[in-house]
Amino acid sequence: MARGAMVLPMRTTAAVISPNRSVSFVTDEIAALRVFVADDHALYRRVVAGVVTRHPSLTLVGEADDGDTALVGILTADPDVALLDLRMPGPDGLEVCRRIRAMDPDIAVVILTAFDDDDTPARARDAGASACLGKDAGEDEICAALLLAGDSPGPPVRLGGSG
Repeated sequence: MARGAMVLPMRTTAAVISPNRSVSFVTDEIAALRVFVADDHALYRRVVAGVVTRHPSLTLVGEADDGDTALVGILTADPDVALLDLRMPGPDGLEVCRRIRAMDPDIAVVILTAFDDDDTPARARDAGASACLGKDAGEDEICAALLLAGDSPGPPVRLGGSG
């Protein structure tokens, strides 16, 4: 289970027949990954927050519109994954990523970028991010990136989108 994760009930996964022939059900639980979203564009941030909120395996634990607020919010909310805009006021997403990873290496980071250049994924990797995602990514791609990053903050990948 993810560190500090919220536990959500899952549908019945197995039936057990008792000696008196009644059927009882065994219920499993799944842990929702805790996600923090930081982006200075309010509309985009709200849309992404909605994507996170609607996904059954993700839970939104906070939002920020600049790097300084993101740092405080992430350290306070203690998410499993931080989704950070590459360029925002204050420390940019890469600097926030460096600071968070230095303070708590268990928090995975996904960098969002509207810029299509070849060096952003490498810069994101060097900062400690698990993935670099274009802002034109769809809901499924955003959720997949968050779930992959939260499951294993390993080497970064460039997930679709043109930046």
